[in-house]
Amino acid sequence: MTSLVKLNSGYYIPSVGLGTWLSKPGQVGNALKIALNNGYRHIDCAHVYQNQIELGEALAEVFKESNLKRADVFVTSKIWNTFHSYEMAKKDIDIILDELRLDYLDLCLIHWPQGYEESGEFFPK
Repeated sequence: MTSLVKLNSGYYIPSVGLGTWLSKPGQVGNALKIALNNGYRHIDCAHVYQNQIELGEALAEVFKESNLKRADVFVTSKIWNTFHSYEMAKKDIDIILDELRLDYLDLCLIHWPQGYEESGEFFPK
């Protein structure tokens, strides 16, 4: 069983999770399935990593083919620097949920504490 840490909200977060930054396309989904099948219960991802569609496909497959349910997996994602205003943050959360094929996130973070111009691009010039 995964070690849990109690948050101020009363919820618990697994102390170890699968980070997906710099994961290669075509490999990250399989890595997620292997991790979940071996006891991982926390996934850390972000819109800017551009791999959430593959992660969403893997999650859907695991939930369909195993005893794991959505409530068993703690999913963290992050709002990127070009989405810090209220309206853009809502838009980014909708994108994240759509890509991951989820109805909710367990934890949504601001990726970096500084904002960029809200152009819709990840790295505006």
